[in-house]
Amino acid sequence: MSEYCSALIDSRLGGIDRTTLTEADRTLLDLVHSQSWTVDGREKALTQELDRLSVEIDRLRENPDHDPRTLGHVAAQAAAAQNQLYQARQAFRVIVGTAATILR
Repeated sequence: MSEYCSALIDSRLGGIDRTTLTEADRTLLDLVHSQSWTVDGREKALTQELDRLSVEIDRLRENPDHDPRTLGHVAAQAAAAQNQLYQARQAFRVIVGTAATILR
């Protein structure tokens, strides 16, 4: 599980005693944890893509004959990947917040 997901779960759901939860509540908590693994996989894929794009941007900048449109295109791809990462984290934040509200 990513540090982001783990920290968010710990901060919002860490104090919940599972022994006092109903079956439905335990299922909800299990769903939050399983969703964290989905977000973790998405984070890893997007981080790898951002690393690849960063290398590509550096390579283009080092080439004095690069086409500025190509650099702009790669930079736009990097911005899109960063936005997707942000959206994935925000969606998970909403999931954890909703679960915390229900379980408390």
